[in-house]
Amino acid sequence: MPMSDVLVASTSLQPGQALTADAVRWQKWPSSSVDSTFITRASITSINDAVKGTVVRSPIISGQPITNTAIVHADAAGFMAAMLTPGMRAISIPINADSGAGGFILPNDRVDLILTRKVSGDSSHIVSSIILKNVRVLAVDQTFKQEKDTKTVVGKTATLELGPVQAELVARAVEQGSISLALRPNPSPRAMMRRYRCTCPS
Repeated sequence: MPMSDVLVASTSLQPGQALTADAVRWQKWPSSSVDSTFITRASITSINDAVKGTVVRSPIISGQPITNTAIVHADAAGFMAAMLTPGMRAISIPINADSGAGGFILPNDRVDLILTRKVSGDSSHIVSSIILKNVRVLAVDQTFKQEKDTKTVVGKTATLELGPVQAELVARAVEQGSISLALRPNPSPRAMMRRYRCTCPS
């Protein structure tokens, strides 16, 4: 039976996960069953070229062929949506060097959101409070991943991953005052597995 080399997942992959060469492998597949969306050895020059700058769009189980519809490239429409954790939303807020920790906040960092506003009826009285904690930064301007030698990114907007209720809270906060991002330390692998909670004021 004629066989073709098809790119398959070597482990289960989830939406939003960056696709790497270590997560895929070649597998023999009956040529008559190769779908036009499959990635084959004959269609690409190398595995690295196939996965470079791609993110998983839909769940892929171990041994399942990698298709062009299951992944999305960085320069394609829908890339940011593929990076989102299921059920979450992406929202952008204005920042500057002062409110963005001097440019030291990079994609995939975790931050606290601090709202600074004037007290109603007293323009001289300014208050600040943390409205959300442990929020994931998706991008700073158009930078959505930290390059190897990148240490700072000074941008005008930060795109954050939030739940629907959190997104509403942040949208209101932007209208009430200015938001600063406070950089958090990198969590341990075990801590990263815990979901963060909204610490919105009641």
